[in-house]
Amino acid sequence: MIRKILYTLFALSSMSLLAQHSVERLPAPINTDEYDEICPVMSFGEEYLFYTKVGSPDFVKVLIENGEDKSISLSEEDYKRRLKHIYSLISGRSVTDPSKTTFNQDIWYARVDSGKVHYPIHPGTPINNALPNSICSNYNTDNTFVIINQFGEEGGMSAGFSKVKFNENGTFSFPVPIEIKDLGLEGSDINLAMSADAQHIFLAMKGKDSFGDQDIYVSLKVLENLYSKPINLGSKINTRFREATPYISQDRTKLYFSSNRPGGIGGMDIYVCDRLDYSYENWSEPRLIGQPINSTFDDSHPYIAMDSDQIYFSTNRDGSSDIYTAKLIRDTILKEEIKIRIQAINGATNKPMTAVINWGPGYEEGYEDFFNTRDGKLEYTFKDTNPMKFMAENRRIRSQIELIDPLELSKEGINEVELVLTMTKSGEQRFIVKKRKRPQEIQPKLEGIEKDLVDNKKVLLKSIKFVRSKPDVLEESFPALEELASVLARRSDLRLRIEGHTDNNGDKELLLKLSQDRADAIKAILIQKGAMPSQIETKGYGHTHPLNGNRNESERKANRRVEITILDQAKK
Repeated sequence: MIRKILYTLFALSSMSLLAQHSVERLPAPINTDEYDEICPVMSFGEEYLFYTKVGSPDFVKVLIENGEDKSISLSEEDYKRRLKHIYSLISGRSVTDPSKTTFNQDIWYARVDSGKVHYPIHPGTPINNALPNSICSNYNTDNTFVIINQFGEEGGMSAGFSKVKFNENGTFSFPVPIEIKDLGLEGSDINLAMSADAQHIFLAMKGKDSFGDQDIYVSLKVLENLYSKPINLGSKINTRFREATPYISQDRTKLYFSSNRPGGIGGMDIYVCDRLDYSYENWSEPRLIGQPINSTFDDSHPYIAMDSDQIYFSTNRDGSSDIYTAKLIRDTILKEEIKIRIQAINGATNKPMTAVINWGPGYEEGYEDFFNTRDGKLEYTFKDTNPMKFMAENRRIRSQIELIDPLELSKEGINEVELVLTMTKSGEQRFIVKKRKRPQEIQPKLEGIEKDLVDNKKVLLKSIKFVRSKPDVLEESFPALEELASVLARRSDLRLRIEGHTDNNGDKELLLKLSQDRADAIKAILIQKGAMPSQIETKGYGHTHPLNGNRNESERKANRRVEITILDQAKK
């Protein structure tokens, strides 16, 4: 029997922000323009980043009822009708398209290596199914995680939380329920964070003793998978406004959360407070994490890495909710000076004109200095890493405000910027920024399969495995294909040919067809994972291009292979 689900609501803000710097939006396909990506959680060793994708039609279709998978046993039309009915029961209102509701949530993960987030993997059952699935938190230090809801192996779902183990072979254990005594939840909105030792759960929810919309509570471990009645953390942390998405640092000394209380920057903002004694009920006054991590939009779901510096969080500053990362500790030393050459122009004539150019700290109100220039020109030099904002005005016309962060420019290898500030009556004209990179700019180092492709023009994919005598790709091949798809998604100039080869054992026509089908299967997977169809050709050679004489099983095994050849660069 399906009961009401615990889920998270995300308010959208219509407020605008002048600029955002020093934060990085994780690239596609981690983030998408169409769907919401929320709830970033890293594995304890930080080898993987887990997150939740909301509203995507690419959800796991498995729907178990009485031990039977309805996605297989029902017709497509009956399956859709069944899913509509279930989602209508969950939401309490009629649902016409389950895939587009906020209840459609699946868990994804991506490998992280030296700070680089690789191509995401979308696991199937038991961690995902056609019902709502979302990652919440780590559980202990052995790659076990807390997810929403509780599931029966014969089917069905009930409200609550479960824990799942992420195994070394990439599979997941079946969710095991976590029970919280006398939860006292009013409504269905709840967030959870687990301490690294699994002794304390921090909950954001509306209870009977809440001060207002939603408060943060702590629950203590009683027995394995059983936690005490939640205790309200009190008025120092909680307000009559909304407190949500808690996170407890891995050393258990800092509590992060989001709130829309007065005094913030706008929307939901991220706050942090310190634990003051051995208990988990005595905390310092919460302090606001500054811009640009917080914005006038909704910023939430903080996750802090083990270095206490790298933060991952969710924000809707780009439209849909996406996952961003940033540094909490800002570098103070600029490697070299950065020159900003400013030109103020008249928006009506597009010609330089006399202007007052104002500048001041990027994330503070007002300006600290100005310069009256006859020709509209000004040169400003960054000698430290403090962001600055610039604005030009002349009587009743003014430009938009441009915020420049020298750390971002330095990271991109830029040491000169030409900034055009266009003045209009409404200040509606966009500024123009031309950036110049250092002449000695070092090109990024090529690694892995990308380096092999560029260096050798032909690569043997040794780790690609198929079902015997079939074109079906085995799951153990996916890491290599994900790496290749990531390269193609990033390098639109690359065009490849996937070449399938077999040994000489069997009907020659069937071998030719099998090799072509396998090449086509790999192309389909690469496209599904982000490559463009125009980047990939396929060719099946069957037994006609052997590496040896097929004299024994060892030689025949070497001839059963997939190779990639770089063709000419794709036309842009």
